[in-house]
Amino acid sequence: MTGRYTHQHGVRHMETVIDRTPGLPDWEVTIQRRLQLAGYHTAAFGKIHMMPDRDFNTMRTCGGKGARWTHSTGLEIGPGPLGPDYAHWLESKRPGAYEEIYAQRRQPEYREHHTAIVNVRSLEEYVDYWIAENPIDFLRRDHDRPFFAWCGFCGPHGPMDPPEPYHELYSLNDIPLPDTRTAAGDPHKPPWSRGSARAFAGPDGEAVWVGPLNSRTAPGTASTESARAAGRAARLQTLGPPPRLPRDRCSQRW
Repeated sequence: MTGRYTHQHGVRHMETVIDRTPGLPDWEVTIQRRLQLAGYHTAAFGKIHMMPDRDFNTMRTCGGKGARWTHSTGLEIGPGPLGPDYAHWLESKRPGAYEEIYAQRRQPEYREHHTAIVNVRSLEEYVDYWIAENPIDFLRRDHDRPFFAWCGFCGPHGPMDPPEPYHELYSLNDIPLPDTRTAAGDPHKPPWSRGSARAFAGPDGEAVWVGPLNSRTAPGTASTESARAAGRAARLQTLGPPPRLPRDRCSQRW
């Protein structure tokens, strides 16, 4: 969105509490801003991997499905990233439907099946359906100037929760599994593909480790704060601290 490398604009990692992630500095010029200056109407729909969302004339966005979230609000990791735009649209269709998504995630099957569930929402209420409807409506409008529309979908991404009938379109017996599915710790696999721990928020907001574990991760549970600290330390060890360049060195215009 800027045409610049991460070491130039400084956004090099994401915090466990996503809303605390350092956003794109305000002096960075985005492609959508350049298009606005050229007379374009800019629009964003769905999950666009930008923080904060900016330089769009029209926005209907969300932060993703967020497999860690079992409550829409009240967890230490922040509010559910499905977000207010989708929540308001869904609630206008059927009051209570948004909270039912998170209530389903608090059922035992969600953790037992590692988020692989049939979504309680119908296809017409599913988040990716809502995302697709927005740019379709936008494209059907009469436009008196050129436009730029950016659309991103939440899937494929955890939780693995397709609505009916998509959960049964294909038989698992007909899908060959790759050889690389072997358990974590296989010495013949490169380190980055040996599996990693996933942290999901438990009923009280604690981070619960599930999924394959690598050699540096102990099984069991860890508090949200310790999980956050461990993740931050690993990022700093790998990347070093993100640069904070003086404003006059970051304000170049092309």
